[in-house]
Amino acid sequence: MKYLTLIFLSYCSVSVFACSCFNEGSFCSLIQSKFFAENGIVCIVESTGNVAGNYDFSTAEVKIVALLYGEVQPGTGSYLNTDSTIWILAGQGATCYESAFIFSNPGEQFVVASSYSQVYNFNAPPESGYSLFLCTHDVFSYQNTMVGPLVNDYSYYYYGGGFEPDVISSNQLPQLVNNCVTCVDNLNLPLPHDFPSVYRASSSIYSTANIYSNITYKANDRITLARGFKTTNPNNFKVVIDDCN
Repeated sequence: MKYLTLIFLSYCSVSVFACSCFNEGSFCSLIQSKFFAENGIVCIVESTGNVAGNYDFSTAEVKIVALLYGEVQPGTGSYLNTDSTIWILAGQGATCYESAFIFSNPGEQFVVASSYSQVYNFNAPPESGYSLFLCTHDVFSYQNTMVGPLVNDYSYYYYGGGFEPDVISSNQLPQLVNNCVTCVDNLNLPLPHDFPSVYRASSSIYSTANIYSNITYKANDRITLARGFKTTNPNNFKVVIDDCN
């Protein structure tokens, strides 16, 4: 969930906007949303160094290394995408857009979760394309070990004793994406869970798994924890009776 605060100050005919984030929405929270399911992609990209613009509007061309979810929208505006390259468009940071200049170093790789939509431009009509936001964990460096709000949202006003970030390895990333976006009718889970994830089923979950990380089970009808199931401290385990949305 994102909380945005826009502050307007007027002095000597100058307007200043500011973006404030009370929390950082997790990677999984974003890609589970209905809008993202219809318009989003998750991919590993590599910076080409083709970056232009300014604070009001900036663009970056990135090369797709691996497409993990979704289909690339070719686009109809000034910035056209292909199966091998996409454009990241950014508006003002004051309105919570991530700057395209984070892709300035050629060869640097990122994980990107972005939806295709209109991007506001202060000095011209809106452009259509992929964009990223400051208050959501929708872009992060692709490394052997990745740390951050991947499954659980990060609250800047957390009073429960501190924030423990999720940690995954690069070879676990495809499985995390799949667990975040895939919803099956019935899920049988016999294998150990060794990285943070949300397991979802539209009907039931049956588990004999050993849990070694922060895990959520979410099913609409029934969740059965059978003989052999166990969880270890200090990991958080949560059961939610709800649908896949």
